[in-house]
Amino acid sequence: MPTLCAFPRLTQPFFLFFLVSWVRHRDIHVLTVGRFTFTNDDRFEAHHEDGSNEWVLKLRYPTTNDSGIYECQINTKPTRTQLITLDVVEPQAVITAGHELYLNLGSRLQLTCRVVNAPTTSEFLLWYHEEKVANYDVEHVEVTMSHVNGTTVSTLTLEEAQVHNSGTYTCSPSNAREASVLVHVLRAGEHPAAMQTNASISCLLRLPSPSLSTICLLCSCCLLQQTGLASLLRAHSSALSMSFATVATACAVTLVWVS
Repeated sequence: MPTLCAFPRLTQPFFLFFLVSWVRHRDIHVLTVGRFTFTNDDRFEAHHEDGSNEWVLKLRYPTTNDSGIYECQINTKPTRTQLITLDVVEPQAVITAGHELYLNLGSRLQLTCRVVNAPTTSEFLLWYHEEKVANYDVEHVEVTMSHVNGTTVSTLTLEEAQVHNSGTYTCSPSNAREASVLVHVLRAGEHPAAMQTNASISCLLRLPSPSLSTICLLCSCCLLQQTGLASLLRAHSSALSMSFATVATACAVTLVWVS
C-alpha cells in the first residue's frame, strides 16, 4: 500500500542536495530518510525513481494500528512538509439483527449480513448454525447472496422456526471477519426474562456437589431478587434440600457482597 509525496515545483537537481524523510506523527518516529529505512519495522520502505519528484512510502500488510498522520518533509530551511492521513479499515461482516434475537415459535427467521469496508465483493459467503453449514446442512433454510453497489449482502431465511433452530448463527464471508448472532426461539407464553430464570433454577437442580450448588445458588438468587421472582426459590427449595429460610439467608449474604 503506497503513500505518495510529490513536490511538483522542485526539479531533480534539487534532490541532490536535500533529503526527503517520512515521519509517523503518532510517536514522532522517523521511518525513512532518502532511500534508507530507519525503523525496525521492515514493512516500511521508501521508493524513488531517478528523474522523478515523487517519493513513495510503501507499507506492506497494513493493519488498523497503522492508521494516523504521516509527514513527508524536505530538510530545507524552513522545512517543507506534506501531511497525509492514512485510514486503514478492516473488512468485516455485520448482521443487522444485532448480537441477540428473540422470536416466537413458528415465526419467520430472517437474518441479513452485510460485508463492509471490503475493497472487493466476497467470492462466497457461508452461514453457520452452531457447527453446521446452514447453506447446506440445515433443513428448510434458504440463503441468498447479492452485490449492491460493490457491497456483498446475504440473507438467511427460515420459515416457521422451531425450538431446535435456536442457537448461534454466524455469517462468514471469504474476505472479511465473521459476525454472529444468538437466536432464541420462544415457546408459547415464554418470555426472555423467564428463560434466564429457568436456566438458573435448572442449574441448581443439576449440580449435585454442595459447593457448586452453593455457588450457583448465590448467582441465581441475585438474579431472582433483581427480577422480583424470589417466590420461585421457595417453590424449589425442597428440591435443593434446603429450607426457604436458608435460601433467604444465602440471598441476603450475596446481596451484601454485591452491594
